[in-house]
Amino acid sequence: MTSTANTSILLGLLAIVLLILMLLRVDQRRKRRQRQRAYPEYVEGLHLLLRGRKDAAARAFRAAIESGPYALEARLRLGDLLRARGAVEQAARLHESLLSFPSIPVALRRDAALALADDHKAAGKSEASIDAIQRAVTAIGNDEMLLQRLLQALEENGRWDRAMDAARTLEKMSARSVKPRAALYRVERAREALASGNLRRARADLRKALVEDPKCGPARLLTGDAFFQEGDLDKAVAEWLRLAEDVPELASLAYSRIEPALYDSGDYGRILAIYNSILQKRPGDVETLCRLARHDERIGSLEKAVERAHQASESAPGTIYPRSIMAAYLCDLNRPKPAGILCREIAQQAQSEVYRCPHCGITGPDFAWRCPSCLRIGSFVRSKSG
Repeated sequence: MTSTANTSILLGLLAIVLLILMLLRVDQRRKRRQRQRAYPEYVEGLHLLLRGRKDAAARAFRAAIESGPYALEARLRLGDLLRARGAVEQAARLHESLLSFPSIPVALRRDAALALADDHKAAGKSEASIDAIQRAVTAIGNDEMLLQRLLQALEENGRWDRAMDAARTLEKMSARSVKPRAALYRVERAREALASGNLRRARADLRKALVEDPKCGPARLLTGDAFFQEGDLDKAVAEWLRLAEDVPELASLAYSRIEPALYDSGDYGRILAIYNSILQKRPGDVETLCRLARHDERIGSLEKAVERAHQASESAPGTIYPRSIMAAYLCDLNRPKPAGILCREIAQQAQSEVYRCPHCGITGPDFAWRCPSCLRIGSFVRSKSG
C-alpha cells in the first residue's frame, strides 16, 4: 500500500513539472510573438536580409530607426547594407551616429566600432580604420575581439611598433607567447630598412628578432641578405646555411640565395661541399638531393643528375618535383621511353604542393611569412591542390 502511494506521489510531481515546463514554453512563444508584433520593421528587416533581399531590408531598417526600441540595432544593420552597396560615406556617418549614443550596450558599441572600421577600410582610409578600433579599445577596455582586429589592421598597414604593443596586450589576456610574432614584426622593419639602404638599423632589428625567436627563419634569411649587401659573402652563406639547418622546410629559400652567389663567384666546389655536408646530417633530404641533381646537370653530368633525382624520388615517393626533373634529364639523354613513363605517373598524380592563405584564398608556389594578398602574418601555409 505504501509503495503504491509513493508511486502516485512521484507521478503527480512529474506531471506538475511537465506542466510547468509546458507553460514556460508557451509563455516564451507568446513573448516572442509580442516582440515581433511590437518591432515588426526590425524583425522583417532581418528576415529580408536572410533571404538576400537587401533593398527591401534597407527600407525596413530605415523604418525601424524611426520607430521602436531596436532603432540602434537597425542603424548598425542599415550601415552594413549601405557599405555593401558602395555607399561607404553614408555607412560611416550612420555608424558614427550610433557610437555617439552615450548609453548603448558594450557589445553593440564594439560591433559599431568594427563596422565603422570596415567603412573606412572600404573607403581606403586605413589610418581612420585603425583609429576607429583604437577609440573603441580606449572606451571599452581590452576586449579580445577588438584587440585581434586592431592587431590585424596594424599588420596590414605595416605599423609594426604599435602591432607589437597590441600583441603584448593580447599575450597578457591569452597567456600565449607573442615572441615569434614580435620577431616577424622586427623582420618587417628590417626589410624596410634594407630597402632604404639603412643597413645599421636593419642589422639591429634582426639581432633583436633572433633574441625574441632564435629559430626565426625570416630573420636568419634577411641577416644573410644584409651581409651579402655589405659584400661579406662568407658571413652571408653562413647565415643562409644556419637557416637551412634550423628550419629545413625553408631550406629552399636559403639554397636559392647560396647557389647564385657562389655560382657568380665561380666557386662550384664549395656548393658541392655544402650540399654533401647537409646530406651527411640529413641523408635522403629531398631538397638537397634535387639541388645536387641540378648542380650535376649544370656541370654536364647528366647520368649523375638522373641518379640524384632518383634518390630524391625514392626518399619522397609522393613528391612530383624529383620525378619531373628526372624525366627532363632522361629526355636530354635521349631516353624517351622511361621519360614518358615518368610523365604519365606525374600526370596521374596531378597533385602538387602549394601555399595557401585560408583567410583570402590566394595560392602561390613559394613560402611567405606574410600573405602577399591580405598581408596577414603567418597565414600562408602549405596545402595540396589538384
